[in-house]
Amino acid sequence: MSPSRLAALLLGVLLFGCTPAGPTRVLVFSKTAGYRHESIGPAKVALAALGKTNGLVVDTTENSAYFQDDSLKHYAAVVFVS
Repeated sequence: MSPSRLAALLLGVLLFGCTPAGPTRVLVFSKTAGYRHESIGPAKVALAALGKTNGLVVDTTENSAYFQDDSLKHYAAVVFVS
C-alpha cells in the first residue's frame, strides 16, 4: 500500500464520527530517534493535501513537549507518522 493510500485510510478511520466545535483539526507527529524512514515526508504531504481537500486543518510537529492537555484539546485526532 502506498504511503498516500495508507495516510488516507488512517485519516478516515481516525475522523469517523468526529464532530468538534469549529474547524476539525488533526495533529501529525513525526519525531523519530535514530533511523528516519523515507516515507515520513511524503506521508506528511499526503495528510496535508487530504486535509485541504476535506476542509480539515492539519498541523505537524516533531516537538514531543507539545503533548500537553492544553495543546491537544484542540485536535480531533493525532496521527503518528513513523
